[in-house]
Amino acid sequence: MLGFSSVMHMGYIFLGIAAFNPLGLTGAALLMFAHGLSIAALFALAGAVRERTGSLEFEKLGGLAKPMPVMGFLFGLAAFASIGLPGFGNFVGELLIFFGAFKNAGQGLTFSNYQIAGIAALWGVVISAVYMLRAYRATFLGETPARWSGLADLNYYLRPAVILPLAVLLLAGFWPQLFINLFK
Repeated sequence: MLGFSSVMHMGYIFLGIAAFNPLGLTGAALLMFAHGLSIAALFALAGAVRERTGSLEFEKLGGLAKPMPVMGFLFGLAAFASIGLPGFGNFVGELLIFFGAFKNAGQGLTFSNYQIAGIAALWGVVISAVYMLRAYRATFLGETPARWSGLADLNYYLRPAVILPLAVLLLAGFWPQLFINLFK
């Protein structure tokens, strides 16, 4: 699922590059950076889940937030960043891409191909929110099976490796100009 999420985000990035205006290109650069951080955090956390449970199948998991509250919280933040929740750098990148696509307007009341692609891509935001939140619910919420009740929470050596990218994503979400100036 995380791999498919990356493919979807590359579509947004391609839309920003194809729009070929400052808004689209800046958004594509910011989303490349932000997505790299969010997906790295998600893959690290998914690897930790697999290491502890031996599985990544949603049907075999569930209720992991109770024995592993730090992992559940950090996975939730990383999932929110990945789906483009406001406050994270991913949101700013996607917003700039959509503004860049809509800036290439057609004449009169007609839509340009970029605007049509932007409208279609907006549905991707909804779809990604649905599947990411369903995955979170299936993995971390609900009743905790007895076999998962004794699982160890996220190791102290892995916490900074996940917290640091999430902190940078929050910084990019609240002060995107810091990063946009670097990309220029």
